[in-house]
Amino acid sequence: MIRGKRSTKSKWYDRTSQRPGYEVTGAKGDNGEDIVWKLCEKEGWEYESYLDRDSQVNRKIDGKIKGKLIDVKNNMFKGSWHGIELDKYRRGDGQGWFNTTEAEQIYAVNEKTKSVFVYSIKKMRKVVEDLIERSPHRYKRLSKSSDNTAWGVYIDFHYIKWNTWEVYDSRDEKVIEEEQEKISKELRECFAHAI
Repeated sequence: MIRGKRSTKSKWYDRTSQRPGYEVTGAKGDNGEDIVWKLCEKEGWEYESYLDRDSQVNRKIDGKIKGKLIDVKNNMFKGSWHGIELDKYRRGDGQGWFNTTEAEQIYAVNEKTKSVFVYSIKKMRKVVEDLIERSPHRYKRLSKSSDNTAWGVYIDFHYIKWNTWEVYDSRDEKVIEEEQEKISKELRECFAHAI
């Protein structure tokens, strides 16, 4: 496989934002994918972007990185919070992307910081299942739109990071080191008060 290869399958749209009705949400998704593909180039990882309808709509995957099927989610906020859509009610009831994707890994992007959180969908499904079992109130409505009602949970990656995810950054190494030191200091202070 050639590094940075675009899918040879029949293309549906070059960008999700070109799909009618997905101009805004599609642009956000496109931006997340751009960040992930740039990260792949920075790290020297082999990747392939899938633009065909079957991959995008039915299989809910955006491509393949280092031989694993992936889906990109550009829905991180406040540094490390990630919305996980479990159920979706739009033109009929159905399961959300978290339960239906064929991806092996999710690349969750914080567009503001250019951070990319990578996790195994299989491991995260277990984490979410346990979380809802222990704290059912965490399952809530995620979207504000009346025609696109998504339900699920918000996950703080600092809560589960030790056994579930890896974080990458597409920015300059010096900026990354400074931010990691700041986060480490904050976590040390937090745990010092908790003990």
